[in-house]
Amino acid sequence: MSSVSADATRHIIIDHREGQYLSFPDLWSTPNGELLCAYREADEHVPTRRRLLLARSRDSGLTWLAPEELHPTQGHCPRFSQPTPGQLLLIDDAGRPLYRSRDQGLTWVRGIYAGMPFGIPDRVMALPDGSWLSAAHRHEGEVNPIAGQSPSVQGVFRSRDQGANWERIAVLGQDPNLVLCEASMTRLRDGRLLALLRENSQVFEPMYFTLSSDDGRTWSPPEASLLIGHRPTLGQTRDGRLLVTYRNRGPAGGTAAWRGNLDSLGDFAVHSSLQHGPEPRLTTGGLFLDNSRQPLPLYALRPVTDPTLARASLQAQVMAEGHGGLMRLGIAWQITRDAMLPLLPCENSEGCDDAPRDLSIALPRGQFNTIRLEYDRGRLDVLVNGEPRVGLELPAAQVRRRMVLIGANPSGEGASTWRQIRQLNIEPGTKTTYVWDWEPALGQPDARIREQVLELAGDPQAAWCDYGYSGWVETDDDSFLCAYHHGGGADPGYDPGKSSHIRTTSFTGSDFGR
Repeated sequence: MSSVSADATRHIIIDHREGQYLSFPDLWSTPNGELLCAYREADEHVPTRRRLLLARSRDSGLTWLAPEELHPTQGHCPRFSQPTPGQLLLIDDAGRPLYRSRDQGLTWVRGIYAGMPFGIPDRVMALPDGSWLSAAHRHEGEVNPIAGQSPSVQGVFRSRDQGANWERIAVLGQDPNLVLCEASMTRLRDGRLLALLRENSQVFEPMYFTLSSDDGRTWSPPEASLLIGHRPTLGQTRDGRLLVTYRNRGPAGGTAAWRGNLDSLGDFAVHSSLQHGPEPRLTTGGLFLDNSRQPLPLYALRPVTDPTLARASLQAQVMAEGHGGLMRLGIAWQITRDAMLPLLPCENSEGCDDAPRDLSIALPRGQFNTIRLEYDRGRLDVLVNGEPRVGLELPAAQVRRRMVLIGANPSGEGASTWRQIRQLNIEPGTKTTYVWDWEPALGQPDARIREQVLELAGDPQAAWCDYGYSGWVETDDDSFLCAYHHGGGADPGYDPGKSSHIRTTSFTGSDFGR
């Protein structure tokens, strides 16, 4: 992944004040050349106080005036739009306000909308018949243990009276085992609508996309994208390509951007904690992962979507030094120089008895061993060099059963070398099959993300809630400005869930794939 994160000349702070948790911005460019940034001021991520602010720049984002107050006690995730000429909108969900401006953001009139009792609305889009379209979501029903939370309903809403009242006309991509939410929509040049949605199970499930050919009344089945992220901001650039900025929720945290076309948006892509640069070291002999490296080298592979129905396999040729390696399918295993053992305790306090604590599988020393994990609807079989070694029955209906990883062992010292990795997921529930087959001659395992994604601002030491909601504008042909909230996890005084500020990053099309 290319990166402009370390280039200080690319970043400008809009608002950073001690004791204020500043977050969830959107960005807009007016015809007179001003930039507007709306965002929430609060005391922390889940606030006890908040207000909605608007900052303004009159010099293309180089400097920003002191923020104006749009609402003294409300504010959450505002979105700009201009569905009709001469009327700029700002929609939010805290209190259901719809702000309107007839002078490109100099003054605003606040009204209240009805009929869309969902959260985090998308930008408002005008339809050919003069009605307006937006999307928003909420959680409904009991917790699904496979998703780890209540199902999310991503509704599509239409207004026939310029935003005063809304009616739900469709549901986007609902799946009981996927938490699809925070949709961002755009109209393609062929007239179809494209929506990209966050997936919130926290198991490295990617964002999903879906298409509508009838102005939002019906939608295609959701398809996995190559991106793992939250709160996408999707749009088209002047040359017709798609651009998305989003919170990167792969193994490395921060704010990222992807640019491409619809054909290149699909299909899961492996993500790494080491997003750019020559590390980890790749030779013809294998991929070398050093446990002393920070952040630890880790690769997020395609998760299992429904562990109660799915079959999957993960096979690797690996040789470890010390307690160097990690493989995860069904449960996590630490790979040592002479054994593989369940990695306990588990990620949380539940289910740590999934595998016996004294279980140890011997590995021949000083050689590459072929380790194969076979998962079948809750049963896990382990094979070493073609020989069955152990079988375990696991409670399948658990969200943590879905995660699939390889990389460095976080609980031990050492290193590991990987010569081949193969993954197969068969999902009867969605009638899909995923195959990934890697060897060193193919380059880094996360090569596709390195080629197509641009890191705007890395923030791996911050809590994931403290960064990455964003808005962007195209300032010139193939030049862009993105506003986002940023925790600054490495900054002195950073406090998880209570530290965040608003800043921008400038980038161009030539920054991708450098």
